[in-house]
Amino acid sequence: MFFRSLLESLFKAYKEHAKYKGFHIAKKSTRNGRNGDGRYQTISCDKGRKTYYEKSSKRTNYVARLSAVLRSNGKWQVTKVQTNHNHDLDPSMFRLMVGHMNLNPEVRRNLEANDIAGISDSRLSNVICVHPRSKAAYKEFSDVISFDTTYLVNLYKMPFTTFVGINHHGQSILLGCALILHEDVDTFKWLFTCWLLAIGDVHPKTIMTDQCKSIKKAISEVMLNSVHRFCLWHKFQRSFADYVIVVHEFKVVICDSLTFEMFDNNWHGFMERHGLHEIE
Repeated sequence: MFFRSLLESLFKAYKEHAKYKGFHIAKKSTRNGRNGDGRYQTISCDKGRKTYYEKSSKRTNYVARLSAVLRSNGKWQVTKVQTNHNHDLDPSMFRLMVGHMNLNPEVRRNLEANDIAGISDSRLSNVICVHPRSKAAYKEFSDVISFDTTYLVNLYKMPFTTFVGINHHGQSILLGCALILHEDVDTFKWLFTCWLLAIGDVHPKTIMTDQCKSIKKAISEVMLNSVHRFCLWHKFQRSFADYVIVVHEFKVVICDSLTFEMFDNNWHGFMERHGLHEIE
């Protein structure tokens, strides 16, 4: 029997056989050829390895093994196979054997996905969802994004956050949403990083949020290519919650100023009328 030039392919094939039979293996010895390269290899049952402690009963005197030689055509040829064991074999216990305890790709992917999603101790702490249609829409409408955390889920009081854009019809489009357990810097950094990864790592030109210090810091560290602006609605709610009379005038200054010069004049007039010059 021949194997391709990589010795690892031979080891992998014998390992699968050992898994099926109920034992695990180890590379026992390598002998060099005339040119000093490794041309002879023995792979044996792991219970045939040298023991380092007198009390160990792991090693047995007669073990299964496989011998191979590297031929001139670059392929490994199996020259001898010993199949007898002087210890019991139990295929049902292979998962507990050191040589077979590696994770398969599917399990590894699930564990990595759980880490990314924030699943720990069998509890879900953070989750984000980006629909394929949202990804497609974002490619065309990534100029201005609004990030909102004002929604709450009644049962668990977990903030429901949304990424919202505007299409060419002036309509709001959902570009992603998430449930988060905490509203701290690390959580928002995780959220923004995952969202950017989901939509192709294209930073929005401008992102609007409320005046949250944690969001501000997270955006400054994650969305380096985006301009961060505070949402006007939130500024109205926080700045003039107890001053209903001036809200309309303030909106006129912000929304109806058509040039920078007009805004400066209107702003200074607003400050003068309400005696706000001394307020920083």
